[in-house]
Amino acid sequence: MKVFTIQKNYIVYIITKPHNVKALLFVMFIGGIYFSFLFVSGISLILTFLAVFFYVTHNGSIQDLEHKRYTKPRMCRGKAYGTWFDLSEVVYVSVFQAKMVHTLHSVTYRTFETEEKEYTINLIYDKRKRLQVYSTKDKEYSIELAKHIAHKLGVKQ
Repeated sequence: MKVFTIQKNYIVYIITKPHNVKALLFVMFIGGIYFSFLFVSGISLILTFLAVFFYVTHNGSIQDLEHKRYTKPRMCRGKAYGTWFDLSEVVYVSVFQAKMVHTLHSVTYRTFETEEKEYTINLIYDKRKRLQVYSTKDKEYSIELAKHIAHKLGVKQ
């Protein structure tokens, strides 16, 4: 699941963890606590703290359109921790359509494939370098958002 907000001149894009990753981190947390009481070792405490850290924080990106800079921080409870990088002269804003294919295999050797289209908004800068701003399955929304970003940056779409 992805969370996206526009706040004044900031674009905040948060990628949340799927449920299976959260379950794995929970098992890692419980296992770390169990082994810390059983063996009283430092590795189990490190395992516990790593599980809590990765469970609470999220990946994402923040673009500051006014000052033309970006960051890819770890986010925790609405606060972002990371360094800002200057965004060079943006050449254009692109909307890229990708076909996502998911293949499921069963025990009886049957396969099932699903296809879906995903639209990605990228900022192209410095001779083919790109920065992914947003990804969605809604075509019209991605085009409108790309127009908004291009207008704010003063570049073509």
